[in-house]
Amino acid sequence: MKAHTFARSLVMVAVAFSLLAALLVSRAALAQPAQTITLKVADSFPTTHYVVNQATKPWMDRVVQLSTTKVVFEYYPSEQLGKANDMLNLVRSGVADIVYTSPGSNTGEFPLHGIVSLPGLYDSSTEGLTIIKELYKEAPLQEEWTKKGVQPLIVWALPNYEIFSTKAVIKVEDVKGLKLRSFGGALDWTIKALGGVPVSIPAADMYTALQRSTVDGVITPYTSAQSYKLEEICKYATLGARLSASTPVYCIRIDRLQKLPADVRNAMTKATEETVARVCKYQDDQVAQVVVDFEKKGVKINRLSKDDARLWQKALDPVTEQWIKQMETRGLPGKQVVDALRRVTGR
Repeated sequence: MKAHTFARSLVMVAVAFSLLAALLVSRAALAQPAQTITLKVADSFPTTHYVVNQATKPWMDRVVQLSTTKVVFEYYPSEQLGKANDMLNLVRSGVADIVYTSPGSNTGEFPLHGIVSLPGLYDSSTEGLTIIKELYKEAPLQEEWTKKGVQPLIVWALPNYEIFSTKAVIKVEDVKGLKLRSFGGALDWTIKALGGVPVSIPAADMYTALQRSTVDGVITPYTSAQSYKLEEICKYATLGARLSASTPVYCIRIDRLQKLPADVRNAMTKATEETVARVCKYQDDQVAQVVVDFEKKGVKINRLSKDDARLWQKALDPVTEQWIKQMETRGLPGKQVVDALRRVTGR
């Protein structure tokens, strides 16, 4: 009997120790800090830029709100981590986790993304967003990212590029002989197709170049024209010429994205959907406001009628064919991408 009682006592002691050990483990687990994901975001924008305040910061804030896992963003604006043309190297080397780039302007790295610089792509940023989403489902565009080990996180469409000039541009024939600032690529072909002369000038030098008559005009979105105060010197502008476009992208290294917890990846997806829709609407609203503001300041806006727009587009049709030919010569599926664009737009 005593042996039985002693055995029971040993069992009870063992159970007590097990419960105590479990309690200690539980408390230790509670004492451990929750997992924190720290992500470095880099771009070239000053903190006052609308992209930062309408896209970058709201996106980061929304990811933090939506994620169960704690996410901390370290944001490096104004080229603090590296120059704009080094951003891809920064993300691929791991110096930054997420960076901004403009693939349509970086045709050395993303030749097929030059399609976004072709004229007549879309009428508004909101429409452009729908088109860009569909184009990004195409394998050729996807592969330009995956081959570099990176993946787009946030993609949207900038407003259309228009002519801002010191000389009147009413008809398509008025562009003939004008020296127009270009950032190269398909925009050079666009200017030449209209009879103009492309001149390569950094964006920061546009105002001075106009003052000195180095150029007669520039091709840029209305939102950028306001930022560079072009209305002070350019007294003529087009609206509806749709001469070029651009696709801003924040991207992340693929293996870095794959290692993130599922809730963080899901939060990023939802935050992106909300952010790009909002920023495109913001841009469209801003264009309308800038047009009104420019007119009040004496800028004569040439609003192209549908018939006029067709005449401009007819003059620009060879640019697309020229782009296809260049891509195919390089062994790239330019026609496949343009066919996808035409299928999406119905144009």
